Amino acid sequence: MSKFNKKFSLPHNDILKVVMDGPNNFIKYAVRDIDREAEDFFYNTIKNADQTFRDEIADIYFGKSFHYKFAGTERRYGDVMGKVATDRQIDNLFKIQEEFGIPISLTINQETHPVEILTNDFIRTNFIKYIGEFYERGLRICTIGNIHLMGSGHLQKNFPDMIWKNTVNHIVSNVQQMVDMHSLGYTMIQYDRSLNRNLSELKRMAKEAKNRDLTTYLLASEGCMPFCPFKEEHDIVQPWIGSVQGKDYFLTLADISCNKWRFDTHYAQLPRIGTSCVWDTNERFDMYNDLVDVFKFSGRLKSPFQGSSPESYACWSFIAGGDKDSGKEGIVEEIFVARSFEDVYNLGTGFLSNWNGLGYVTTPNQEDIEKYFVHYPDNKKRAEEYFGNLDHPYKTESGIKMCKALPNCKNQCWNCHLCEDAYGYEHFDSLAQINRKPDSGYVEKTHK
Repeated sequence: MSKFNKKFSLPHNDILKVVMDGPNNFIKYAVRDIDREAEDFFYNTIKNADQTFRDEIADIYFGKSFHYKFAGTERRYGDVMGKVATDRQIDNLFKIQEEFGIPISLTINQETHPVEILTNDFIRTNFIKYIGEFYERGLRICTIGNIHLMGSGHLQKNFPDMIWKNTVNHIVSNVQQMVDMHSLGYTMIQYDRSLNRNLSELKRMAKEAKNRDLTTYLLASEGCMPFCPFKEEHDIVQPWIGSVQGKDYFLTLADISCNKWRFDTHYAQLPRIGTSCVWDTNERFDMYNDLVDVFKFSGRLKSPFQGSSPESYACWSFIAGGDKDSGKEGIVEEIFVARSFEDVYNLGTGFLSNWNGLGYVTTPNQEDIEKYFVHYPDNKKRAEEYFGNLDHPYKTESGIKMCKALPNCKNQCWNCHLCEDAYGYEHFDSLAQINRKPDSGYVEKTHK
């Protein structure tokens, strides 16, 4: 069996946005330009993907909310990101599970947990019935963020075959926290993103996880600022997209926080912008792979490509584009496509973390396959030459030093600055400094 078998947890492209309508807390779904083709897009990409790609999927996670009425208002309990799958997408997810043997995973990881979900007998009973509807259809993996609910034992009693995941928002970053979660009933442990840069602790956790027969997850792709001071407020605002109270975070409050650095092409290249794993070589990937059961990739907020072909399929892709500094911003310079991560690894050229784990070929035809897919000898050679000749900070003396340090740098950037040295930038202590001015105020944008 390949060492990449069931190695990656992939996001589902949930379509619907959850919104609040007016001051009475009436919750609705925002449906814009959704058609049957968009709802079927994800299913088609998995159906059309190479079997080696499907073999590498540990699970596919999605969001769906529980709706109920309490104290005279309509309420929602669901995921922190405020997007959910349509009913047809849910049907398609169960088809993926049944047809291809790929487990699907429901996410309920809201940051605020209404007390009535547990203490009100009627609401708790209906919430259990809600989970039961998925359970009866064959759902066996669920992320649940409500610690008191897990501690009560109601879920374990009603769903004895369900495997429970904690959420990354629990910030499990040491052995004791992992043991605490296991004691509450979680057997799939999603680690905190800080462990991407703390392999010393990850090694200790991996040893104990094996002793306890736990399945461990590490978020391999993460664009958020390490230890982001805005995170808690962001997560509280985000589920209420479109409400008179919250509005869309990324169209409003994000201009005070992450929009200042995430979309600045000058800084966006730096590994310290987020906490993604940096696999500059196969050996660096192997260091992580030996310590983690599943790598989780983010991206559930991405919308399906409208008007894409039903023959589109999922793959791994590398798309090289110019940036502002090169004067070629927006220009695609090179494209490579791989059937599976194993194909990427077997290239032996490094840059593994620079590949997109859920790329899409939207115009699949023989000409494109022969032109881009790296398992064809000519394309393999072309890819080897491209990465061999690529002028990149990873290859410089300062870049190699950075890549060696990142797995254990613990995101203490204020007195390190190896990222800036590798990319030739001036030192700065905090991302919160980037593009920060005394009048960095809030200006509301118009919804699109």
